Amino acid sequence: MVRIQLDIPEAEREQFAKQAEREGMALEAWLISVARQHSPQLAAPADDRFQSVEELMAFLEECRANSGLEREPEWEVHLRNMHDSRIQGIPGV
Repeated sequence: MVRIQLDIPEAEREQFAKQAEREGMALEAWLISVARQHSPQLAAPADDRFQSVEELMAFLEECRANSGLEREPEWEVHLRNMHDSRIQGIPGV
């Protein structure tokens, strides 16, 4: 990530910030969005959010199939592992 400093007249910055808020965005995100709209050669990052419940369920099913586990271990197993880890600490430390 790169940080860029812009010199913008205060009145314009306020207008930009208000427009960003109206669009439900932070000023930084809004400025990036506007820049992308004016630079078609810059492809917006892929929207990797699930587009439907069916797509989410298919993804979860694929994860289950690839995990080799039919279900998660019982909560007591997790608690015991956490407890043992606290007692043993980090190896070599």
